[in-house]
Amino acid sequence: MNSEIFEVKYPKKDLVDFFLLYSIFVIVNILMFAFDFNVRLSVLLAVHLILIAFAMVYVTLMFKVSIENNTFHVRTRIGKKYSFDLNDITKIRCTKKLRPRLGPQFSLLIYIGDREIELYSEMNGFDQMASLLLDKINAKEINESRISKSTKEELIKYSKRAYDPK
Repeated sequence: MNSEIFEVKYPKKDLVDFFLLYSIFVIVNILMFAFDFNVRLSVLLAVHLILIAFAMVYVTLMFKVSIENNTFHVRTRIGKKYSFDLNDITKIRCTKKLRPRLGPQFSLLIYIGDREIELYSEMNGFDQMASLLLDKINAKEINESRISKSTKEELIKYSKRAYDPK
């Protein structure tokens, strides 16, 4: 039995980017309040900004998929936890979006019955997950009928770094 142990989760640097943009709105809100522009509007904006910041931080920190011995442990964005075995996977899709300035973005959709997990190439541990799934497919631990030919090809290209800028 393999003993792969790793996690896939959002990078914390996403929060830094968010708070840099967020700080602009906070500064505008402070200026609105300081210059008595419209006190009610600035209070309403402040409440919305606090709620948005809380939601963004909560979602980023809560979501996690950890893999240990062919068992996936998932904590959703709202904090619900569940586990499933490698054999419970009903379908895997790998998609690629070409972004002109940022390069391609890959996403993995893993379906388990009526649930689905969506993972993005920007997430920490995505490379390991793609390699693990490809290894399990090649080792026939995941039935090939659960993955399309194009998905398998995209996983192979991703693992070979075919889309990395030279």
